[in-house]
Amino acid sequence: TQDDSDQTFLGVTPENANFNQYWYSNATIEVLTKAILEILSLAGGRRVAFLSTPSLYFSLPEEKRIDCKVFEFDTVWQNDVGFVHYDFNKPENLDPSLKNMFDMVVIDPPFVEHEVWEKYAIASRFLLKNDPKPENPIDIQQKGIVMGTTVRENKDLMMQLFGAKPTEFLPYTSET
Repeated sequence: TQDDSDQTFLGVTPENANFNQYWYSNATIEVLTKAILEILSLAGGRRVAFLSTPSLYFSLPEEKRIDCKVFEFDTVWQNDVGFVHYDFNKPENLDPSLKNMFDMVVIDPPFVEHEVWEKYAIASRFLLKNDPKPENPIDIQQKGIVMGTTVRENKDLMMQLFGAKPTEFLPYTSET
């Protein structure tokens, strides 16, 4: 019989350095997917846009992925029903039918520079039903939810773009 761990995202999907792909470790994938599902439960949502995070999208239970999309440049997943070809350099090229469709956006950009995050912020505001950084604080069910992974040095930028605060959790890649 085949070992179940061979069927995980990491077990069946090689990284592609040409796209600056470095997958989370299995432990990190497990923690983040659990957090995503818990947040959705608290917020009463179900639709998630996974921007440059195929490892998390494909690690969700299939019944949860039905309402989600994976936005990715690498076309290796183009046959998946939830695949949306996405070039982070051109957030204005997103399909208009996706506007305001999602309760949550999960982001792990291939680069951590401010300019890259600003482009992801444009895409997030387009995709989210609600503003991630509303003028007046409101309950979680009325706020656009953004989860992203980046370097600590981007803490102020994350607050500026998304109203996001850092957590103590440190994600690991499959290489660490």
